Amino acid sequence: MFCIYAAEFVAANEEILTKGYSVMVKTISGDKMPRENPAVGRRDHAAKMTIDLSSKFGLSPQDRHRLLAAGAMHFDDDTLFGRAVQRPAATPATPEDVASESAPAAEPIPAPVAEGSAIGSLSAFDSVPPGTKPN
Repeated sequence: MFCIYAAEFVAANEEILTKGYSVMVKTISGDKMPRENPAVGRRDHAAKMTIDLSSKFGLSPQDRHRLLAAGAMHFDDDTLFGRAVQRPAATPATPEDVASESAPAAEPIPAPVAEGSAIGSLSAFDSVPPGTKPN
């Protein structure tokens, strides 16, 4: 929904930039008079919904803090690129530590979720990890 509202905002904003904030409409008497472009209302609604949804995802520092305080979100040792290695400050890294960190243990590939399920549906497009096939 967030992406849909963001796209709606962009489309409405482009229409406003090309056609303007007001459009000429025909009156009952046949004359023309300026009225607000309907895209202005669509853009404002999309902006409000995008901001409302972004707070639920913690996209601003204030919203992120609120989610952390409520326990709805938490930080742990897992990072975007794998587990963070915590080392005491006084202990220098040995060559064995560096070697073991650069070659993580192979994790088993999880089985796909039930056929036709929305969850895991993209696992059918997975390829085998590098180094498992002979060249």
